[in-house]
Amino acid sequence: MIRRTIHTFSLLLLALFFFASCDKELLGDDPASGMGNEKIRLEVSIGTADVYPSGRQTRVETDTDANYTSSWSNDDEVGIYIVKGSGNLLPSGNWVDNMKMTYNNGTWTYTFPTGTGYYPQDGDKLSFYAYYPYVSGLADATNISISAQADQSSTNKFNKSHLLTASITNVGKSKTPVQLAFAHKMTLVELSVRSGDSRAQMSAQVTVTIEGCKQATTLNLVTGSIAASGSAAAIKMYRVEQSADGDYLTKYTYRALVPAQTVTAGAELFRFTLGNSMSHKPTQAIVLNAGQMKPYEVRLESPSFDSSHVYAVGDYYPYRGFPVLGIVFEVSNGGKSGKIISLKESGYLSWGKYNERTDAEDRNSGRKNMNRILTNFTIAEYPPFAFVHGMNPPGTTYAENDMGKWYLPARNELLLAREVWNGGPENYETHPGSRAAFESKLTAAGGTGTFGLSLWTSTEGTFPDEATTALATVFADGLPITTRYKINTLSCRGILAF
Repeated sequence: MIRRTIHTFSLLLLALFFFASCDKELLGDDPASGMGNEKIRLEVSIGTADVYPSGRQTRVETDTDANYTSSWSNDDEVGIYIVKGSGNLLPSGNWVDNMKMTYNNGTWTYTFPTGTGYYPQDGDKLSFYAYYPYVSGLADATNISISAQADQSSTNKFNKSHLLTASITNVGKSKTPVQLAFAHKMTLVELSVRSGDSRAQMSAQVTVTIEGCKQATTLNLVTGSIAASGSAAAIKMYRVEQSADGDYLTKYTYRALVPAQTVTAGAELFRFTLGNSMSHKPTQAIVLNAGQMKPYEVRLESPSFDSSHVYAVGDYYPYRGFPVLGIVFEVSNGGKSGKIISLKESGYLSWGKYNERTDAEDRNSGRKNMNRILTNFTIAEYPPFAFVHGMNPPGTTYAENDMGKWYLPARNELLLAREVWNGGPENYETHPGSRAAFESKLTAAGGTGTFGLSLWTSTEGTFPDEATTALATVFADGLPITTRYKINTLSCRGILAF
């Protein structure tokens, strides 16, 4: 594979030299064989190129811009064809057909076919044709099929998607190494993504794919032409910024290598997925040229909060875009209204001040209990309430009919969410696998995948003492509702009515 410095596409490479280490007698330098006594030596590089992304000329220099610098990696393999005399490269039957060269630790190793490792004694000139990556058992130099990886999300997978070629013709006998300057045949698509408003935020958990592009390429080494082939498919893109980088949470750049082709106007080009998905469709045809770096910048649009959309239990909310706020666990008004439970779960928190009665005893309305704590006590002294309150804008209050505000659920509200999590009102044992299905939706949307064993409700206890106890819902096996001392530490999740 080609290793990318800062995971990139190459347009220029430092020259890497190697010399054949073949035995002279093995190759046969007897004059009777028709061979001379001058070894064929090769010098490999990736040549300089100018590219014109979006009409701007850009020249990438290896020594000043590491962002687009490449080098060979261990176990990289290239294929070499050599034509003797004035003839052109044939599909097969050339002087040398598909000789494999392997790179390791700065050196290329290979073995010439017998009788071909030296310049011809009769003075015939040689022409050289090379390609990367090597295809074993190749029978036709006019039909080399190479496909980009469908998943290019890691450095290794990205590097396996390169396609390079090199050629030089009419080379006479010389002590100077043959110069093989490789050039890229793929297009590097580089995408920069910017967040929209507070409800259209990019994050490291978003999966980005390039859509509508064919993965396969057919290379004709004789003519140097390439043609994209096969069907269009999703290609998972590589994230340039890595977790150790200072801009990992603020800058989002993605790259993919694809065959040269034209993307139809109006076709989906990029997809962003985090539970729900967003897509980008160009308004005009996009031409992807071989050896070109094609840059794009996309700004996420706000998700839809269409009040006419009909939701079902288990749906993401909102139904389009991200970040996903939660999962629907209750619907009303024909699915146009309901309640969601948050993707976000707190750490372990005590319910509140021990031996202080709050009268937050409502079992059906967490908003009433939130309002009771907020207006009569110091909310910071009631950590689960403070945690959920912090999910809302500053200054939030909790009137009974307020929509779109997070609050700590009351006993019966959280009990209903537990039933949905377990697949229905029955016990978990009758719905095996329902928890895993629900939690997989949480993790797919970037949420915490496992509910705590017990979650606090906003409802104060009545037994044995309101001042010392509160109610919790047990999401694991066991009694659905339990009374716990307020000083115990449990997790919590907010809910929201829409």
